[in-house]
Amino acid sequence: MNEGLKQEFTSSDVGDPWGTSMSWMFAICDFLVLRRGVPVPKEWGFSPSPFGVDEDSMEFKELQFLNEDGIATCDEILDFGKILWRYTRILKTQGKDY
Repeated sequence: MNEGLKQEFTSSDVGDPWGTSMSWMFAICDFLVLRRGVPVPKEWGFSPSPFGVDEDSMEFKELQFLNEDGIATCDEILDFGKILWRYTRILKTQGKDY
């Protein structure tokens, strides 16, 4: 796992694992699909917002920075998204979703 992504995710969690994970999942999908043209797995159920990318979100800005500075490739961001997807499934089965 990319340590830069892991560190940014961990530092952004303020005690709400579901909210943090979903914020990152939306940012990952927006960044990969809408900014880099990289498809995400269909099971993620992503469809672009009619309002466009939330470029002001901290998560989106971090992904853009990490990618542009060569710290995280699109493949690494996609792999991180796959890990988060599994994590959200665990949270859901534990009743920690909303």
